[in-house]
Amino acid sequence: MSKYKFTNPKMHGYIIGEYIDGNLFSLEFHLTKPLSVDQWLNLTQHIRTREDMMHTMYIIHAQLIEEVPSNVKIATFCRMYEQATGVKYKVSAADSGKVKKIDINEDLLKCYFNSDNFLFKGRYSIGNLVKYYNELLVEQQAPAKSKYPIRYDRDYERKLSPQQLSEYWKHLRSLGFTPTKNQQGQIVDWK
Repeated sequence: MSKYKFTNPKMHGYIIGEYIDGNLFSLEFHLTKPLSVDQWLNLTQHIRTREDMMHTMYIIHAQLIEEVPSNVKIATFCRMYEQATGVKYKVSAADSGKVKKIDINEDLLKCYFNSDNFLFKGRYSIGNLVKYYNELLVEQQAPAKSKYPIRYDRDYERKLSPQQLSEYWKHLRSLGFTPTKNQQGQIVDWK
């Protein structure tokens, strides 16, 4: 069995293709935005069903993914657990089987141990990581939260520097607000 990571600049995310005995067996989609119909047709036209035909893929970049053994994944988790809590993690017999189907790396574990999400905070275990793996991936791929309020605040706006004010207005526009201007062209409100 071998796995390939398929990427394309026009695709938001990546796809994992699993080949068993040289034949395409499954596709896992890890996308932050859905594919358009054109992207889907282009994708199905270029992904090869036979592994020996991978060299003919030009539009989609394919990268072989090395399978990480379970003991390496567990060791990485244990090291990061100890850094986060100051206590050594006690591995259970079932942990090896739990981590086989998920990808564990340091970036993912940093997100896990630093998260304020009630699903993860203070509930650090391999079982919890596996149980809420999809939720963790969503949190990891979510854009960084803005430092600006999600509504218009005139008092807050008055305290900002010209650079910060420009960023705040851009933030408000991204939320769907439009400025209301007076006769002199000055912004008086956002709706």
